[in-house]
Amino acid sequence: MKTAKKVLSLLLAVMLLAMMALPVCADSLTITITNEAPNHVYEAYQVFTGSLSESGVLSDVEWGPGVDGAALLAALKASDLFLKDGVNQFAACTDAASVAKVLGSWSYNEAPIKNFADVVSENLTDVCFTSGAQENDAYVITVDTAGYYFIKDAQAVTGYDGATDYLLQVVKSTEVAPKVSGPTFAKTVNSALDGTYSEAIDAQIGDTVYFKLESKLPSLYNDYKQYHMHITDELPDGLHAEKVESVYILHASNATTVLNDTQYEADVTDHEVSVDLGDLKSKLNLNLNDTIVVKFSATVTTDAVMGQGAEGLGNMNNATLSASNNMNQPADTPADEIEHGTLSDSASVYVYQLEVTKVDSLTKAPLKGAEFYLFRNVTNADSTITKLYAHTDADGVITAWDEAVPANKLVSGDDGTFIIKGLDGIAYHLEEVKAPDGYNKMDDAVLVTMAATISGQELTALSCTADGTRSVGTVADGLVAVSINNTSGATLPATGGMGTTIFYVAGAALLLAAAVLLIVKKRKEV
Repeated sequence: MKTAKKVLSLLLAVMLLAMMALPVCADSLTITITNEAPNHVYEAYQVFTGSLSESGVLSDVEWGPGVDGAALLAALKASDLFLKDGVNQFAACTDAASVAKVLGSWSYNEAPIKNFADVVSENLTDVCFTSGAQENDAYVITVDTAGYYFIKDAQAVTGYDGATDYLLQVVKSTEVAPKVSGPTFAKTVNSALDGTYSEAIDAQIGDTVYFKLESKLPSLYNDYKQYHMHITDELPDGLHAEKVESVYILHASNATTVLNDTQYEADVTDHEVSVDLGDLKSKLNLNLNDTIVVKFSATVTTDAVMGQGAEGLGNMNNATLSASNNMNQPADTPADEIEHGTLSDSASVYVYQLEVTKVDSLTKAPLKGAEFYLFRNVTNADSTITKLYAHTDADGVITAWDEAVPANKLVSGDDGTFIIKGLDGIAYHLEEVKAPDGYNKMDDAVLVTMAATISGQELTALSCTADGTRSVGTVADGLVAVSINNTSGATLPATGGMGTTIFYVAGAALLLAAAVLLIVKKRKEV
């Protein structure tokens, strides 16, 4: 079997017998293909030629120079695609004219017309005419004789800008619009497996996030003999792929059909997720407007970039859909020869950092040696609260969340600051466990609330409220700087102080009082 080269992205396999009452015209005829996509070149193969009468009827039909007529006739007779009541409709045909007569009995959108185009595509010979350069969002093929023409796109298709199976009459200048048929593809993310997904979220190091990949079937899905689909997702260093959570069909009725792991092949490595669904036509009962959905989980790692990062979209990961885009390939085409196009989409996860400066409450001078723990309160299913401490490395990067007290404390340096990397846009608490020398330890933990604004997939604003004071951060590096006050202790008397003087004065007063009492007593006795 001869397989059509490259993508028959626009199968305009032209001509039903002309039945329009048109005058014979010595001028050339044009086929105008309206297509906004640039860089296409359309090739026309003449299948039938003949004489065009004044009434617009093509007579004296013969094979055109664009096909191998003998091979095409043999292929039509041998095909099971043209059976009617068990009889091949081309069985009695002996030449081009008799084949054209059979075609004339079919309507434009009937399945046999599409099947005829498929057989023609396997028996092409020489290109007869070629389109000119794109002008005004259109390509024009100029032909000098009327007839049946098979037209295909000579360029390899990228994406889904061409997939059609038009049949037209070319007995006059004609304009057609390609019937593009491609799937949709969208990627979103959420902090929970179920719920509302969006283009971007924020999370902290150690969190599990969930990605959803959705592809809606093309509008011409039913015209495909095979329809292969493969999804690949590439994750950055800051996200570690965990597992494929579910693969299912979302029907137009909103009902779902969950696929089992025998209906697709999944491969998960550290930073890549691959789901190969193979040929959907052969194993799934799908309808137009059905959507294939893949959900998988990933963990935010210590390698996560803070804020927008160098690429501008934080911890962004890109997914690619590879799916069939040539509905005209035969049903027995080997899987590795199925032509396909690709679509991509991405989603982002943002992570933040907090710089804390310990200062004197009056002078605002930085204070060295303050020691803190960072913790967050988690509400459990039974409404109880669990206190989880942030465990950090020497650079302040969060490495884990645990109920156990961290071995490493957050300690203010010579400039009074310490940093915490890997925070979400939620509330935390800073608990002082040791105050700087000469200062009182804070009685209560400081409430620290991180807040971010994400528009679409872009981080647009970042702030933090600490101890009642709001600070604005920088989105580029996801950093917010805050200050926390410490109050100095009371000043005690110096060593020695008043010494024993007060005791001497008190003693002298007592002696004087005793002497006065003694004199008064003696006078009374006299």
